[in-house]
Amino acid sequence: MFLYPAHAVSHPPPSKPYGVDQAHLRRVRNLARESGRSVLAELEHQHNGTPEELVQQLAVMFGMTAIDLSALSGRSGLTPAFDLLPLPLAQQWNCMLLRDADGILSGVLADPFDPDLQLWLNNQAHGTVLMRIASSADLRTCLTTWAPPEGSGSGYAPTGSAMVTRQPADEEATEQMLVATRELLKRVMRRS
Repeated sequence: MFLYPAHAVSHPPPSKPYGVDQAHLRRVRNLARESGRSVLAELEHQHNGTPEELVQQLAVMFGMTAIDLSALSGRSGLTPAFDLLPLPLAQQWNCMLLRDADGILSGVLADPFDPDLQLWLNNQAHGTVLMRIASSADLRTCLTTWAPPEGSGSGYAPTGSAMVTRQPADEEATEQMLVATRELLKRVMRRS
């Protein structure tokens, strides 16, 4: 009987993160089905690199622009469009709409494997938007730092920062948003 030396049995983690290719993605999709987690959650669990490296790989794979916490927090001139996608919905779906200085909108999400979420973001923006990708953690952190100003019925401000003004939403737009949200939920429930 041949015995392997002790040093040959242990396998240290690779020094470089696994690249996300189609074969790796198939394995992750199968693992996600078995575990009941989303493909993104399983990919984050399996990935041995940094969240930023994973975001960069997914950005290339899906043809999206990667965005980090600094840009999400408004330091790059992008501000949340809470007039189109209210903060509570953004927090619930872990996504947001950003507006640049010229008024051009971008959708930000962590899960590029969810085409319904991308359609819903476009619907919230009342047109097609450039999709950007951020890490789940960065997006959650950013969304938890925004809060309605005390004593104010409108506007949102990042905690400890100047207020970002918000257009008051009219009832028709709110009703359209609710209808779109209900339709998205129906589609998701049909898939389950």
